[in-house]
Amino acid sequence: MRLAIVATPSPLSDMRAPPGALDGDVLRARLSLPDTAFQVVDIDPTIDLAEQLDALLAGRRLGAGDEVLFYASSLVAVSVDNEFFLCLDAANPHTGDALADVVAVFQDHAPGPILFMLECRHAPAPHDPFRSATVVGAAKEAVSPARSGIELLIAARPSTNEIESNPSPFTRALIDALDESDAQFGLLARSLYERVKDELLGRVPCFAHARGWTPFALIPIPIDETADGNEPMVDGPTGWAAAIANGERLDEVTLESEAAEALLAGLSKPLSREVHVEAVAPPPLDPLPTSRKHREIDSTTHSEAARWRPLCWIRVKTNRTTVRI
Repeated sequence: MRLAIVATPSPLSDMRAPPGALDGDVLRARLSLPDTAFQVVDIDPTIDLAEQLDALLAGRRLGAGDEVLFYASSLVAVSVDNEFFLCLDAANPHTGDALADVVAVFQDHAPGPILFMLECRHAPAPHDPFRSATVVGAAKEAVSPARSGIELLIAARPSTNEIESNPSPFTRALIDALDESDAQFGLLARSLYERVKDELLGRVPCFAHARGWTPFALIPIPIDETADGNEPMVDGPTGWAAAIANGERLDEVTLESEAAEALLAGLSKPLSREVHVEAVAPPPLDPLPTSRKHREIDSTTHSEAARWRPLCWIRVKTNRTTVRI
């Protein structure tokens, strides 16, 4: 079984499309086509996400050979404790579902390959050029691919006040890559990342991929193609160790921000030298209650007196900054 679970906001009462709604529409239609061969299931954005997923996956009784894609496109929030939330209910934008709870449900019910694809819109932080990277880092901490085995593709950018009339850049790039792929060769999620990351430069501030235990195929790879040495399989911690020994990247983040590039420009000479960068800490939010999975989020931003803390190690390049977080 190939199951795709799509979680995006519903249209508002005046039928306007909230952030992420159009992404869900085009992706549902695309994933159900014969080449991807997914059974597509919708999520009600007004009901607790983890509880819905728990009931859905428990009823499916998935086995090790079943593949599950979880796609979400919405507003997101990160708490003062660096906890990542998906804010799917457009009518209640300060209510969020903890991504860590979602991960736990998949670990309980989905023993086969899993891919999370997250299209994130976060509160603008004009004085913090690394805000999108901070959001991505919080999501990666929640998913923890090395521990959970879940593969992750994620894009993050600031939200705007404009009504979205087109799908997001990441979702459009995903659809185009699927349309342009040859079904006889298949398409792995990490191959998709390599294919579209340059296209998203200048359009998405932060785009990242982290491997799970087993590479996830967005278009199934024929049996005789899986042995191709160009796409080594990774299965569990042993596979991760082998991949590291072979010099393969297990995760990669692509940053594109004029402010970030300006900040980084004078930090390294020559440009290939690794440097340690400190960035403004994310704007803290009010502490969140821990007794509820579906929680109210106070998105009040912080004062100018933000402290600085280490963000990540960065290798500076001329046109793209590649970051490991």
